[in-house]
Amino acid sequence: MNLEKTYTEYLIETITLNTLIKRVNQLSKLKEIDENLRGDLIPIIRLNTNSDEKFQVPQLLDAVIKKHFSKFDVKKEYYAQSILKEKCNALLEERITPFEFSKIIPELEILFDYPEWLGDLYNVFDWCDENTETNHYIKEEIIERIKDLERIMKKNNNDQTNCNL
Repeated sequence: MNLEKTYTEYLIETITLNTLIKRVNQLSKLKEIDENLRGDLIPIIRLNTNSDEKFQVPQLLDAVIKKHFSKFDVKKEYYAQSILKEKCNALLEERITPFEFSKIIPELEILFDYPEWLGDLYNVFDWCDENTETNHYIKEEIIERIKDLERIMKKNNNDQTNCNL
């Protein structure tokens, strides 16, 4: 589990506020977590999540991330691409429905200003409703997105490796 990725999932609305809170609590209990980071998560963990206090979580978490992960920028696309790839796989494996999948597309379009790596997802999913089944056209586009995302992510990893040499 990764705090930056979890925060990105919340920003692109693939997880709810309650799930965000649950994951922050889980992350704070990991042995590998830095003690300073754990200390900065305590105010979030101590909020009364059964009241309106829970709506403070995104702002508090944003401050923690800026402090501990200064290079984090949701606009860098890495985590969003990774999340999209996971959701594509979940759709192919029928762990989510086309309608559930379709909800993240507008969020990604807005946040990343209609990125190329979304391919034709908007056109394939803009008509989805609760009864839409995963048909041939949906599977075809999802498989294409996975291949494209893998290629992009591999290229980005190679570019980072070359910069570090």
